[in-house]
Amino acid sequence: MRTSQSSLSSLGFTLALAAAPACGGPAGQTDSDGSAGTTSTSDATTTSEPGSTTTVEPTGPTSTGTTAETSTGTTAEASTGTTAEVTTGTTTETSTSTTTAGTTTETSTTSTQGTSTGDTESGLCEPTWVVPDVAADALAEHDLLWIECELLSCGADEQPGPGETSLLCDEFTLDGVPLEYLGYLHPNATGAFTTDDVITPSNIAWLDGERHVYRYGESIYVMTEQDEARDQLEVFFTVRALELLRVDHPATYQALLVDTAEFPAESPIDGLGWKNRRRSVVISFDTTPLYIAAGITVLDAAPTQDQGLDLYSNVPAISIDRETILGSSDQIGSRPIYQKPGDDENFLRYMREGVAETLVHELLHRYVDRLNSVDAAMNDLYFRRGDMQACARFELEEALVAAASLLHFRAAGGVGQTYLDYYDVVLDANLEVVMQCPEFATWEAQFSAPSGVDPRYDLRLLDLE
Repeated sequence: MRTSQSSLSSLGFTLALAAAPACGGPAGQTDSDGSAGTTSTSDATTTSEPGSTTTVEPTGPTSTGTTAETSTGTTAEASTGTTAEVTTGTTTETSTSTTTAGTTTETSTTSTQGTSTGDTESGLCEPTWVVPDVAADALAEHDLLWIECELLSCGADEQPGPGETSLLCDEFTLDGVPLEYLGYLHPNATGAFTTDDVITPSNIAWLDGERHVYRYGESIYVMTEQDEARDQLEVFFTVRALELLRVDHPATYQALLVDTAEFPAESPIDGLGWKNRRRSVVISFDTTPLYIAAGITVLDAAPTQDQGLDLYSNVPAISIDRETILGSSDQIGSRPIYQKPGDDENFLRYMREGVAETLVHELLHRYVDRLNSVDAAMNDLYFRRGDMQACARFELEEALVAAASLLHFRAAGGVGQTYLDYYDVVLDANLEVVMQCPEFATWEAQFSAPSGVDPRYDLRLLDLE
């Protein structure tokens, strides 16, 4: 009998939803000063239903203990040909319009992409690291136009040098960006999934319930549980991160958000009868992760068939913890990374800079899922997540993913030294576990290549140019 992706799930394959980098502290640590803390080894798992898949993303030896729900579905046509590629010009001319649910407001007179709102040219826009009080009627518009240049600017001491980029300081405007507020909807009603009944209290329960939903481009959905100024800032800076990745890191954007919308060209591994693509991406700000971020792949419940293959149009779902990023805890979240005295400054620094690396990191885990039937190394990574006896069960993939993302930003720029140094410690802790495994020589043969930057990056999932 042909083994399918869903039948493997139905054999009792169990996986955990765990934390991803951009977590609260270096692996095995619970404080922000670098002293060793207690390492948790608990793994909460759930048996995957047929037609569903979950994946793990711990940031270190510590697993979150958060249960990963799985998806099932009934019937629907699988969408094809949808990509996350966003096409915007460098210069746009728009006129003022009124925003209602399901429409986009763009207000400007001729503006150049990459120029922030406000009079930055005359030096009148002083940076602020405080979340402002915003009138309810301005928030109710959902056009995000209340976000002005003070929340995008940096002081002279933090400006990038000539020819350098800085996610923290890059100017930005929503003019010409394809962002639409869809309304206060249940995720099932957004069109993100091939069926309209995927998210239920028993399947992907952490996504169940109405959210404020924005769509970026054709297929990236950003969702918040609440609708205060911080929540709208989360949407704004997530879209800003995606736009800056598209413009300043185009090969990375192409590899993780454009190419993945297509089925792999390679033939499946002998005995496997499926291929995967991503249909859309869901980015949810909620309280699911233990640290900062976690993610799963929601498997298409209604795959199509072609030439004997099951074709799955899946949905990467990324959860970012709306509480730990607020910068109030000295143990987890944004404060241990940036160590600023004000909670808002830790939050804003993470949203202006760190969230971009978080998205790249999480999408690298989903890269594994897409290729699990056509690439032997990806297949090994994918299925070792459910192997309770595997050495470095979580740490191997976590190290490979973190090395790929951190090396990219070390080489290409955009993310500051403070953030990268913090997660180098997490990566080193995972590598210590990986190097003790008897399979280490095999993993070196599969994944090792000199980085030319630091040996800690030599073992990595792939190169992001």
